[in-house]
Amino acid sequence: MILLLMRNKKLKEAVTLSNTFKVALLEETLIDILPKTWKNTRDAQNTILILQKCCESSKKGTELVAEFLIKCLELCYTINDYRSYLDLLKIVGSNRLRISPAAAEMLQEILSHCNDNDLLLKIRESINDLMDINLKSDQHTPYIPHPRDMNLEELECHLVELKEKGLETRGVISKLIQRHSNNGNTERVKELQQEFEASGYKKSLGTKSVLMHNYVKTRNLDKSMQILQQIKESDTQFRIDDFKVIDLATLLVQNGKFDEALNILRTEIKKPSRKATDRNILELLQSLTDPNQQMQIFECIMDVGYVPNNVILGPLVRIHLTKGDIKSAAKTYISLAEKYKCTPLQFELIKELVRNKDEELLQQILSCTQRIHGLASTQANLIAALVEENEKKALEKVLINNKLNLNERLRNRCDRWVKEKKIYALTLLASYCEKFPEINDVSSVYKCIMRIHVTNNDCQSALNFYNCLLNEEKHICSELENMLTELFRQNHYKVPDSMRIKNS
Repeated sequence: MILLLMRNKKLKEAVTLSNTFKVALLEETLIDILPKTWKNTRDAQNTILILQKCCESSKKGTELVAEFLIKCLELCYTINDYRSYLDLLKIVGSNRLRISPAAAEMLQEILSHCNDNDLLLKIRESINDLMDINLKSDQHTPYIPHPRDMNLEELECHLVELKEKGLETRGVISKLIQRHSNNGNTERVKELQQEFEASGYKKSLGTKSVLMHNYVKTRNLDKSMQILQQIKESDTQFRIDDFKVIDLATLLVQNGKFDEALNILRTEIKKPSRKATDRNILELLQSLTDPNQQMQIFECIMDVGYVPNNVILGPLVRIHLTKGDIKSAAKTYISLAEKYKCTPLQFELIKELVRNKDEELLQQILSCTQRIHGLASTQANLIAALVEENEKKALEKVLINNKLNLNERLRNRCDRWVKEKKIYALTLLASYCEKFPEINDVSSVYKCIMRIHVTNNDCQSALNFYNCLLNEEKHICSELENMLTELFRQNHYKVPDSMRIKNS
């Protein structure tokens, strides 16, 4: 009879009946219908009285409260729903019902779908007020596992489990959509979206923003803009993650819609976000081919408070280098260096000026760089550029006049050459280290060359290099010989007699 009254939205009569006959209410019968009854009637007071009756006859009273609150929260879609939920929490608290920390965490996770920040904060506070740290959750209850702590595979399994038990799947599907979207699994996102809609759920604005970004990743501009419009129509104050907005702007630029891209950046990005990465901004700036448009986009992003660095500033110089406009590249470099104390594409620009033999412009770049990084760092980069460009005459002139200790900086450059497998640069530097031993230890340069042969697993080239050193009567350190013998051993390569004699 109580169940029938609840189904007919007669909660007050149901409470009266339960009090009159002192019946024990069965949780398994009522716990599923009670949240829906609350949603349909908004009668929080009588709903909680029924819940209390269920708790009195249940062995898991506190977890029953948590299960009820979770189910109610999963039924919230609109701002009015969340306001009613806040009222419900207050009545739960006034009736001294409590939940465990694990249940509170679960509620906080589901609550992330609420898009009203002030209301969100109030609900979070009310949930925390209900939490009793002395309560322990039943680890076997199916509704306590925390999706936030699950990996992708565990979430997929959890979704199957919830379906089998007929429990709410909205939160897990939303989480899966977000995870798969972040991983670029666009087909799975599409499947989950269809499942979400087929279940009759309404997408939260957070879920919609994830779907929008998924369409951006698949380069579907029309769908991306359609969802953006839906979000703005639902709540003009909802803030989409900056990286999603920036990626959408990139897609717009790639489709020849610069003005729309600039407008979206100006309207949607209000302050810096930790979720925006240099990569997103870099890709946006790289997508532009017009220097003036690129600078407009850059200034728009900087105006809200983002801090520039060499990664973000790089495209502003490269756009001129790509066009072969070395003077504009140098002018932009100097302007950015003076304004932001950064030196984007410093080495690449110095190399380009060395290659073009523009000594006047090169000196301007070196002077500008020196003011920021100091003489030693600038000098080391100039030497490296001259080495890579095989400018022997200019290189020798610089080395003769050098009075600085550049060992550490040149060692770092050598390590980079190893990764880039630039044997020719290391070989040339080694020849000058013999003439000018104060700039770097020649043995360390030899070892860098050998490291490249070892990385290439090239026994013959390694042996040829070793023999060349022997023939020219160069000093060979034991570490270099050990590298070579280990390379031979791993490849079952016959060790030459000359090496056996030297090692004996």
